[in-house]
Amino acid sequence: MWRQLYRPCQRLTADSSRKLLLWYRTLTRRSKHVPDGGGNVSNVRHWPNETLARLRTFVTGNDGNPRLPLYRTLLWLGLFFAAGIGVARLPWYWMLIAAAWCRKPLLVAAFAAGLFYATSYEWGYRPTLEAFAGQEVVVQGKVTAEPVWKNGAWRFRLDSTGGESMMVKVKQSREEAFYYGDLLEVSAVLEKPSPPRNPGAFDAKAFYERQGIHYALTAKSVRKLGRDDRGLHGRLFVPIRKRLLEVVDQQFPGEQGAVIAGLLLGITAEIEEETMESFRVMGVVHILAVSGANVAMILLPFLALLNRLRIAERRRYLLGIFVVLLYGGLTGGGPSVVRACTMAVVWCISRIVSRESDLLTSWALAGWIALLLNPLTLYDPGFQLTMLITMGLLLLPERLRFLFKMMPDKLATLLAVTLTAELLSVPIVLTLNPAFTPLSLLANLLIVPLLTLLVPLSVCTILLGLIHAGAAALPACVARLLLDALILPLQYTGQARWLVRHYQAPPIWWLFGYYAWWWVYSVRPVKWRQIALTFFASFLLVGLIRWEQPLRITFLDVGQGDSALIQTPNGKVWLIDSGGIPGFLNSTFDIGKRIVVPALASYGIDHIDVLVLTHADEDHIRGTTAVMEHFTIGQVLVANAADPSPFFQSLLQEIHRRHIPLLEPRAGQTVALDDNLKIVFWNPPPKTSRANQHSDLTDTNAGSIVFSLHAGHHTFLFTGDAEQVTTTLSHVDVLKVAHHGSKNETVLPFTLDHALLSVGAKNRYGHPALSTVEQLHQKQATIWRTDRHGAVEAVLDGDILRIKTWLPAQDTK
Repeated sequence: MWRQLYRPCQRLTADSSRKLLLWYRTLTRRSKHVPDGGGNVSNVRHWPNETLARLRTFVTGNDGNPRLPLYRTLLWLGLFFAAGIGVARLPWYWMLIAAAWCRKPLLVAAFAAGLFYATSYEWGYRPTLEAFAGQEVVVQGKVTAEPVWKNGAWRFRLDSTGGESMMVKVKQSREEAFYYGDLLEVSAVLEKPSPPRNPGAFDAKAFYERQGIHYALTAKSVRKLGRDDRGLHGRLFVPIRKRLLEVVDQQFPGEQGAVIAGLLLGITAEIEEETMESFRVMGVVHILAVSGANVAMILLPFLALLNRLRIAERRRYLLGIFVVLLYGGLTGGGPSVVRACTMAVVWCISRIVSRESDLLTSWALAGWIALLLNPLTLYDPGFQLTMLITMGLLLLPERLRFLFKMMPDKLATLLAVTLTAELLSVPIVLTLNPAFTPLSLLANLLIVPLLTLLVPLSVCTILLGLIHAGAAALPACVARLLLDALILPLQYTGQARWLVRHYQAPPIWWLFGYYAWWWVYSVRPVKWRQIALTFFASFLLVGLIRWEQPLRITFLDVGQGDSALIQTPNGKVWLIDSGGIPGFLNSTFDIGKRIVVPALASYGIDHIDVLVLTHADEDHIRGTTAVMEHFTIGQVLVANAADPSPFFQSLLQEIHRRHIPLLEPRAGQTVALDDNLKIVFWNPPPKTSRANQHSDLTDTNAGSIVFSLHAGHHTFLFTGDAEQVTTTLSHVDVLKVAHHGSKNETVLPFTLDHALLSVGAKNRYGHPALSTVEQLHQKQATIWRTDRHGAVEAVLDGDILRIKTWLPAQDTK
C-alpha cells in the first residue's frame, strides 16, 4: 500500500525534469501551416512568435485548427489546483491519496501548488488579537468597504493600522453616515464572529473568515480622524456608483429602486426582508447577484450599438472589455462577478484575434483568477453555485434537449437551459435555504425574457438620467411596469408559500456523487446515457430514502427562553415552546423567525403534530406567531387557556382562527407515540385540586406543563418553569432544568445523568443560580448550557444515547 502511495512521488522526482523540458520545447516549437479538410492552408492570423501563439492557445483553449481537439490544459490545471485547496483542511492522508490518484506530473504540480497556496494564505491571514478577545479595545483604522445602513445601525469593514480587518457595527441614525475611506477611532469590546449556534443558523464565523475578517466590534463610541479615499476604487468606482444610485432613487422610488440596485449592481441592503424571502422561496434570488446574464445583457446591446455606429471590430471589442471591467468594479468584484467578467473578457479577446474561445477554458481561467485572489473563495457557496451552474450550462442543455424534442427549437433551448440551472443549483441551495417549490422552475422560465427587456431598459434609463431626469421619463415608465410584472407575482406566490416544502440538506457524499454523475453524463457517448440514467436514479433513491430514524431531541439556543424539538422514529414532531423576547424589552429581533423556524426547516419539517405551550410567559411563546406562519400544526396543548396575559390571549385567537384544536392536558394523562414510546404528564394538577397547590409561587410558573418522555428504559423530563413538581420517577437520563436554573429549583428526588440549562448569555436575572448548579454537581450530572454550548441535541439510537452540541468544545469555556 505504501509503495503505491509513494510511487507517484518517485515518478515525479525521476521524470519531471525530462517531461517539463519536452513540454517547453513543444510550447516554443516553430509554427507550420496546417491544411484544412480540403487541402487548403487554414486562413489564420499568424503571430510573430510561435511562443505567443501557443500561449494564446493555452489561455483561449483553441489552436485555430478545427480538426484538432481543443487544448484544455488550463482547465485541468485549474481543477487540480482547486483540489489542492480543497484538501488543505483535510487530514494529511487525504493528500497522499489525492496525489496517488493523479499520474500526470504537471497535474501533481498544480495540486501541490494549490495545497501550498491555500496553507500559506491561511497562515498569512491568521488571527493575531486572540489575547484581547472579550476585552474593551480602541482601534484605529480605515473604512475599506462601502458602509451599509440596516435595522438602525451602520455596518462596515474596518482595516486597522495593525493589519487586522474587522466588521464594525455602529448604532446611530442614517443621517450620521460613514463613507468609504473614513479614518476612524472605534472604542468597543473585541468579539469573535459566532459560529452557528442552532440547526439551520447562519455561520457568521466562516462567512467572515473567507473575507479575512476574524473579529467584530459593536462600537460604544466612534471618532472620525480624517479621510483617505486614494486608489482606483475610492476615486473612480465609489463616486460613479454613488451617482448611479442617486439616479436610481430618482427614477425608481421605493421598493422598485431597491430591486433595480440589486439587479444591476448586486446591492441588496435596501430590499425589504419580506421581498427577499419571497425571492428565496421562489428560487429566483440569484437574479439579485450579478452574474453572466447581467454582463451579457449589458455587453451585447452595447456591442450592437457600436456596430450600428460603424465602429471598427477591433475597437468595438476593446471598448467592450473596458465596459466589462468598469461594470465589474462598480458591482464589487464578488465571485460571480469575477467569473462572469473574466469569461466576457476572454470572449472579447478571442474575437479580437479572430478565434473562437473555448468556453470551458474561459470558465477555468475565471476560477483561477478568483482562487488566486482568495483561495478560501472555494468554500464560498456563491462561488460554488456560479461555477457549477456555468459549467452545466456549457455542457448539459444539448444533452437535455431530447426531453423537449416536440417543441420549437427556441422554446426547447430555453426549457433545457432553465432545467439545467435548476438541476445543478437546487442541491447546494438546500444547504443554504431548505425551502423549495416546484414553481421555481416556472418562475425562472418566465423571468428570463422579462429580464432580457428589463435590464437593458433600466441601464438606458439610468444613462439618460445622468444627462437629465426628464430624458429618462419614458423608459423609466416602461421599466417600472416591467418591475411590477416581476415583483408583484413573486411577492404574492412567495408569501402565500404555494407548494413550498422543506427538505433536509443532502450529505456531502451525496453532493459529490450527484455532481460527478452529471459530469460523466455530459461527456460520455450517447449509448451510455440510458445506463447512466438508470444508475443515477438508483443513486438518488438510496440517498433520499429515509431509513429508520432515531429518537432526536434538540434543545434550541433561544437566549433567555425555552424551545425544544422532539422527532420520533415514526416521524412525529412535537415542539415544546417557541422562545421569544418579552415585549417590555422593545426588541425587534424575532426569535421564532430567526431561530426556531430555520431550525425546524433544516430538519425538513413541514408539519408539527403537537405544539406544547408550557405556560403564558412570553420568553416561551412569543416565537409561536412565526411558527404558525411557516408550518401546519395538528394540535396545541396549553396549561391554562384562561390565563389573562394579553399576548397569550391574542395567540389563542390566532389559533382558533386557524381552526387548530386546543387542549389542556392534566397530570396523570398518558399519550402513546409508538409501541415503545410514550409521554406522561405530571403537571398541571387536576382543576379540582389546583387551587390548593403551589401557594408560594405564581400561578403561571407553577402551572406549567410538565411531562416525561419514556423510550424503553430511557427517560427525558421537560419541566417548563415549574420549579416544584412531584413525580414518581427514580431516574432521569436528560432533565430540562426548570425556570432556567433559578434559585427556587426544588430538590431533585431522582438520579440524573444529564441536565440541560436553557439560559441566555449574560442574562439580567443571573441564571443559572449557583445553588442550582451545585445541586446538579452533587447529582454527578453532566451539565449542558445553551449559552455556552449552543443548541444541544440528544439522540437515542437503539440503546445508545449520544449528546451533540452546536458550538465546539473550545468555544464553550
